[in-house]
Amino acid sequence: MLEDEVQKMYAKKNGKPFSLVHWWKKLKDEPKWCAQFQETEKNKSEIVDVLGEQSRPIGREAAKAKCSRKRKKENIMEGIVILGDNIEKIVKVQQDHD
Repeated sequence: MLEDEVQKMYAKKNGKPFSLVHWWKKLKDEPKWCAQFQETEKNKSEIVDVLGEQSRPIGREAAKAKCSRKRKKENIMEGIVILGDNIEKIVKVQQDHD
């Protein structure tokens, strides 16, 4: 059988028998390893991405910059509201004087 021949080749090449046969039998038909084997046959230089594209979490510096921008926007909005209130007070005082 092919498995026996491969085990003999492994033992001859490495000087000891392959000791993880039980794991190989359990994992050989799993999708991860099948996909990896198929890709290896096509092109050995490509890496198989089984999990798909994963987005990276935001970095520390980017999080700080985002928080800072948010804070600046809030401060600007507060300043605009205060400025609007002050303008209303000035207009009211001018109307009272006239």
